[in-house]
Amino acid sequence: MERHLLETLTLQGSQLSFAEASWDLDAYQRVVVLSAGKAGIKMARAAHAVLGDRVDQGLVISNVGIPFEAPWPLHHGGHPIPDAASLRAGEAALELVQSCDRADCLLLFFISGGASAQLEVPILGLELEDLVAANQVLVTSSAPIAEINALRCALSQVKGGGLARAAGSAQQISFYLSDVEAGDLASIASGPSYPQTSSVESRLSIMEKHGLADLLPPSVRSALELPSLPDVPEARMEHHLILDSSLACQLLIEELRRDGGWRVEAFAAEQPGDVGALAASLLAEALARKSSPATEPLLLVSMGEVTCPAQGSGLGGRNQELVLRLAVAAARHGDLEYAFLSAGTDGIDGNSPAAGAVADCSSLLRARALEMDPEAYLRDSDSYRFFSRLGDSLVTGASGNNLRDLRLLLLP
Repeated sequence: MERHLLETLTLQGSQLSFAEASWDLDAYQRVVVLSAGKAGIKMARAAHAVLGDRVDQGLVISNVGIPFEAPWPLHHGGHPIPDAASLRAGEAALELVQSCDRADCLLLFFISGGASAQLEVPILGLELEDLVAANQVLVTSSAPIAEINALRCALSQVKGGGLARAAGSAQQISFYLSDVEAGDLASIASGPSYPQTSSVESRLSIMEKHGLADLLPPSVRSALELPSLPDVPEARMEHHLILDSSLACQLLIEELRRDGGWRVEAFAAEQPGDVGALAASLLAEALARKSSPATEPLLLVSMGEVTCPAQGSGLGGRNQELVLRLAVAAARHGDLEYAFLSAGTDGIDGNSPAAGAVADCSSLLRARALEMDPEAYLRDSDSYRFFSRLGDSLVTGASGNNLRDLRLLLLP
């Protein structure tokens, strides 16, 4: 991602360019950078490498502890639940963008997933504990990210275009690293620089559909029944995608094909759904494609995310559970030879210390030798301990990137 941004964001003289767009920095008295999210540090490093001393002021917000040399303040906010540090980061971001409320200021946002928790300022009447309780309910629910964000935006002064609103008349350019569905820029980090509102009726419908009303604190339910602030005029805003999982998957497949020795194909277009359904469809598609005449191994590549509500008190995440469910499904096909990896590109999977896991045709045999019941681990949402005992957890640490989940299914 960092290399890709350095290749696509360029500065020639005073002309800043990205893809087909360009801006003359000499037209502005002040240039400000705000970079936030799991990739906030890496995006800021790239922005600083390109812009250097053309930036008058910068601010970086992340939860990832990787080296950062740029001369801009760095805040570490909480994740996946906002904490006191998130409020300090949110106040710093709000103060910075409010200082940009002038027509001769160019405000460059670099936004990636994770910033939704890392920077926060609740609306008047709500406290941090209200947001923490609400987020704990929302992130463990079955609601898709767009619906979660519709609720979170209504509780925040910075989400749903809140930072864009505070920046007023500044020229605003937002660059996004996407961890959501293709084309859905508004959902990335709950859209701090992307104006959006939801109606009271739609929020009540979301709560009813997912049974959230009785789980949320009364103060939060009351806040969700308040009318939203009007959208910000978009005349002085631009939005540009740096990279999403679709483009990253395409680039990865091209790289793997150059290596040779296997037939590399993309999994069919993915629809949001349940982790169990994805395990079944991944395996079925791989088997169907492998049955066609081919001598080389088949490598099926996929990127995306699925819902995986926690059912028990164990440690795990959607990637490790996906690997375990596919291993269980593959065992029903007798002596099927396969290898499967699924991992979060951010290096984090659920509430576990792992990014994901790897399984192959020996996994359940080794588990049985240790008297481990995979179904029991699934019932307790404890996929991390299952793969950790086998030595098959994939632990990378936080990557400073965030492009959804990567999956590789190999049939020799």
